Amino acid sequence: MPSIKNKWIKPGVDFNYATGVLVQASEDIARNQMVVVTGVTGGDATNGGMLVVSIADVTSATRVQGQVFISKNAIPSGSRGVVLPWRTVPMDTSTALVVGQDVFCGSTGNLVLQPPAGAIVFGKVGTVAVIGAAGVGRVLFAPNAGSSRDQAASYDGNTGGGVQLWEFTVSNAGTSGAPRLALLPLRIIDAWAIATAAVPAGAVDLVDSAGTVCRVSLAGAATGDIVRASAALNTDMVFTNTVTTAPGIAGNMACKLYVMTIPNA
Repeated sequence: MPSIKNKWIKPGVDFNYATGVLVQASEDIARNQMVVVTGVTGGDATNGGMLVVSIADVTSATRVQGQVFISKNAIPSGSRGVVLPWRTVPMDTSTALVVGQDVFCGSTGNLVLQPPAGAIVFGKVGTVAVIGAAGVGRVLFAPNAGSSRDQAASYDGNTGGGVQLWEFTVSNAGTSGAPRLALLPLRIIDAWAIATAAVPAGAVDLVDSAGTVCRVSLAGAATGDIVRASAALNTDMVFTNTVTTAPGIAGNMACKLYVMTIPNA
């Protein structure tokens, strides 16, 4: 049987042919669109089968988990095509601040400089490679590459890392939509709110399936005031499941709620 020597495989430029993966599309997929593995077709007791992919969406709980790729070319629904684990992609990056800035997944498998409204996770998938308008700007799609935001740091003899800041827009009734905390479990290290109600009152809770994990009281605050979670509730609180907000004490709880977390070791 003929063989191929490693030296015969030419290095890639904007992608590498040798790393391409043959998949089946569950829907129409455009060129340079991010996809996530949502299933497998075929296979038997010996062979695993072919990956089935769908368009990635950081606002959908079913399309943010699993391995992410980017399409080499357009793939019609139900057809087979090639996806890649990394690639340089043209993109308007004129609003980027620096080369190396994080790039995120959007809600339609697109590359964006800021996570979209309703994002369940940040969905960092690459970095800015060239700052410029459409046709000039370039990003490196490389979802498995590390980020300086994720690197651990030591402080006071302890280890922490992956610090994330989560924002909730809370209604007067104490409820909010996405984003929901993900990448669990997480440990809260700080939480605070900026009151937006005309007459702030009551308290808003962060809750998971185990109950209240953190409470921020708005009683006595004025519109625009910044209030922090009480120390008693903010000490070593751990989120173990998907977290949302809920009314803690009745009142006008409208606010912007911010939660700072690190992975729970």
